Amino acid sequence: MVNVLRRYPIALNIFWVFLVILVPTPLLLALFVSMGSIATDQRLLIAAGIIAYTWWLLAVFLSTRPKWLERAVGLPKMYLLHGCLGVIALVLAFLHEHYMVSMGQWIIVTGKLAWYLTLFGVLFAAFFMSGWIVDHFPTAANVKIRMQKVIKHQFSIWIHRLNIVAILLVWLHVELIGRVNGHLMFMVLFELYTFGVLGYYGWYKLDQKEGKMAGKVVKNRRLNAKTFQLTLEFQDNVPNLLAGDFLFFTFPTLSQETHPFSLTNKPSEKSHVVVLTIREVGDYTKGLSAVTVGSSFYAEGPFGQFSRIIESEPEKDLTLIGMGTGVAPLMSIAKRYHSRRNIHLIWTVKNKEDEFFRSELENLNDNRLKSFIQVGRVTTYELSQLLSEREIKENRFFVVGSSLAVLSVERSLKQIGVSKQNLSDERLTM
Repeated sequence: MVNVLRRYPIALNIFWVFLVILVPTPLLLALFVSMGSIATDQRLLIAAGIIAYTWWLLAVFLSTRPKWLERAVGLPKMYLLHGCLGVIALVLAFLHEHYMVSMGQWIIVTGKLAWYLTLFGVLFAAFFMSGWIVDHFPTAANVKIRMQKVIKHQFSIWIHRLNIVAILLVWLHVELIGRVNGHLMFMVLFELYTFGVLGYYGWYKLDQKEGKMAGKVVKNRRLNAKTFQLTLEFQDNVPNLLAGDFLFFTFPTLSQETHPFSLTNKPSEKSHVVVLTIREVGDYTKGLSAVTVGSSFYAEGPFGQFSRIIESEPEKDLTLIGMGTGVAPLMSIAKRYHSRRNIHLIWTVKNKEDEFFRSELENLNDNRLKSFIQVGRVTTYELSQLLSEREIKENRFFVVGSSLAVLSVERSLKQIGVSKQNLSDERLTM
């Protein structure tokens, strides 16, 4: 099933539709069968509320990044569904809250508080924690950068967690409704849904070390004024680590924040060392640049789809396009596959000082790997000149960099004839 979901987008879409329909169905059936002919004129509004609630619970579950699901569909698609569920559920909750006839002051108060709290959370997350707005509007991206000097990443995480408070308010809201809380089967399922998901989420968040891999920093090397490289050694081998993968790291001596970083090195069968290439773009990465050798870390993962896509398409050669430190996972792929596939790596940087992988790429260049480095963004015309007709029509493309840069390059690639089905990307927005 994993391979089917990965290779066929239509199968993935069917899976998501099946999932979002399946989750609320037991609650709907349990309540409506038990209610009989009661409140038939308000069934649609009741259903809207139940569906909204179960989708919020599903969004919470997806935020724990279950590995079995990530390996099948990829983390970006999981986060996309997480966001879409929150937004659509908000609309359903509005219909339920605005048009449903409610009895009792506290029933009304808990429902309204939950809705307004969720509305605030969705708007905040859409701007600060996703690329839905800032990826498409440069002005909004600049505003976000300025505001992040005050609104730190960890503060944003805690604001987003107010969704848990909203869920508890909805739980209390339902507990107070007399014509609902008397239906035993529905209430049993309702409690199982609520505390099953919240219990799992709480265990995942509070037990930070459980199920995570530990290790030490063995090297911290400065590449230029703004970029550094960390070499990390795990206590044990990292299972299933593949080229181009990324992990979520926590460095306790710096903070309890968790951030994703891609590996730069080529993973081996006994992978216990990873190399990260990091650019200082905020307070966290600036602090991380000063982490000392011997400092401990914890990691969750690995995550990523690049190698799995490559292995599922053995007939395709590769075109890798990286912007800035977005080249890091592509270096890992180049090192892993250059003896087996024809690879064309294109790397754009802001200035000459950022070409810290030039000598390494020159050493890798052979009859199967060619690289091109340019200062400044590559244009549509330049891409049309750099890529052969065969590469444009047949290669698998991987594009990594900031969201705005990735979207710009992908538009250019589509303009010169690259199929959307041959495009995969990783956007450095998290």
